[in-house]
Amino acid sequence: MAVRGASGGFPVVVAAPDSFKGSLTASDAAAAMERGVKMAWPEAMVVKAPMADGGEGTIDCIRAAIGGEKRRLSTVDPLGRPRPAEWLVLPDRETVVIEIAAASGLTLIPAGQRRAAVASSYGSGLQIRQALDAGFRRFVVALGGSATNDAGTGLLTGLGMRWLDGNGRELPPGGLALERLQTIDDSNIDRRLARCQFLVAADVRAPLCGVDGTSHLYARQKGASDEEIDRLDRALAHFAELAACHTGRQVGDIPGAGAAGGTAAGLLAFTNAELRPGFDLLAEITGLPAKIAAAGLVLTGEGQSDRQTMQGKVPLGVCRLASSYGKPVLLFSGQLAKGYEGLYRHGLTAAFAISRQLAGDRQYRLAGKFLADTVADALRLYRRAMTAQTGPG
Repeated sequence: MAVRGASGGFPVVVAAPDSFKGSLTASDAAAAMERGVKMAWPEAMVVKAPMADGGEGTIDCIRAAIGGEKRRLSTVDPLGRPRPAEWLVLPDRETVVIEIAAASGLTLIPAGQRRAAVASSYGSGLQIRQALDAGFRRFVVALGGSATNDAGTGLLTGLGMRWLDGNGRELPPGGLALERLQTIDDSNIDRRLARCQFLVAADVRAPLCGVDGTSHLYARQKGASDEEIDRLDRALAHFAELAACHTGRQVGDIPGAGAAGGTAAGLLAFTNAELRPGFDLLAEITGLPAKIAAAGLVLTGEGQSDRQTMQGKVPLGVCRLASSYGKPVLLFSGQLAKGYEGLYRHGLTAAFAISRQLAGDRQYRLAGKFLADTVADALRLYRRAMTAQTGPG
């Protein structure tokens, strides 16, 4: 296990965490990791590389790595209420990054008001349309953290699509209404879409339909009842069948098509979209492979590591990437739950939980300190082990 960077200088440590939901952004977590490294290993060089998997924080992750210009616009939330949302213009001045969570996100709706059956991704469609109006034709769409389960029909409505029942009437917003879908009308779809490229960053590998599909896995946290979950799954399967008849594209079983309540499926069916694992796309855009290749040690983390981590979350991507370069990886998470052990099969060296026995919200307010302290403790042990292995240095 090498501890020195590829340059041959002092140890280079890459800090590449995801956000710790509810307490630390990915940038905050990377900064806390840096403090912890410096406490235990002052001479080490820390390269902060906050990461995302296509969910919330994607724009900030990219901007921290390569820059870009944030723009704010007016749109609507998943229940149709006016709200502002930001998008990012990359330094190439040709590419726009849009987070579905910015206009269609779960955190925009208080827990008691979440309604997966009727929530709409329409606001995200308005974002894309305004970017089209501004002259952009290349999009990175980050699909994560949505409150919706409408297969992207709301987003596509914002771009001119219409969804009609058996009487030729437009369906109301939301995935449940797709039970009554009979006709797909794309006669008024924005013609500029034919000249656009969409790179779709999926943060999960769930398909659109079935017991492992988006409705059964994620609709409950978005406010759906057990009955609604079954109906939503059938409604999205019906949508996929009609979409296939209309476009010839089978999207129901594609891994990742269930991302953002099936928004990935809608984009794949009706636009020139390419579906990519969110972490892989973000790593490519931010240059993470080169940073890890030049490092001696890699740190990563998230709020809770469990079996969902193995579905394409940041720690899995970091472990795989670091393993390909033969670099050791330490994982720091708010909590370690069943399933995180699978990371050891993908190159993880060791895992550490940072939580402490504190009441109320102090656990969240002090998360940065806990993370820094735990990193320092782990690095002291790691450094001693490396010294014993290689001699003082």
